[in-house]
Amino acid sequence: MKILARSLMLGLGMAVSVGANASLLGLHGDDDTSPFEVPAVNDYAPLVGANGFIGGHLFNSSSSAIRVTYEYIFKEASLPNTFWVGDTQVFSGSPNSVTYSEVVSSLADLTFSFRTDIYGVPHRVDNDRNSAYQNSDENMYNFFLYEAGENLWYAALDDGRNGPDDNHDDMVIRITAVAVPEPVSLGLMGLGLLGVGAFRRRS
Repeated sequence: MKILARSLMLGLGMAVSVGANASLLGLHGDDDTSPFEVPAVNDYAPLVGANGFIGGHLFNSSSSAIRVTYEYIFKEASLPNTFWVGDTQVFSGSPNSVTYSEVVSSLADLTFSFRTDIYGVPHRVDNDRNSAYQNSDENMYNFFLYEAGENLWYAALDDGRNGPDDNHDDMVIRITAVAVPEPVSLGLMGLGLLGVGAFRRRS
């Protein structure tokens, strides 16, 4: 029984470690994706000098579902900028709601978007339509993407008011991801717990 318990725990540890160490978020670039360094005029100091991209979008780069958590960090703009996940508005700058999560299937784009109202005209940019060009009505604004660590990204909006200023501090969102346990991993966990229980009773 001791050997069985140890084997189950080893299998469980391997399953968990594989999920924990894999990179879960990837950046998908297109023709206008460009490297970008946040300038000193950004009002959110931790992003100043950060090197990332504009014109790209985030997706689940893993082979299974992941849980993505969005955290409201900062908003400099006076415009009514909001952050949405799917069809749900989750952040408007209010401190009353600071995190929100979604489950994203394998290789799918994250479903978030930024929205604003510029002089009475609503605008939005979805994660999969983030353009580096701000020379048309549709692309009056965009967001900067910065990888701050494994499975940790920042999305920072430039709302384009009075022309694009490229400071990307008009709403800042922190994005993190964790693996969603698969049925096989859950089964191993259950067997491991049973094995531990049996091991303790016989000790």
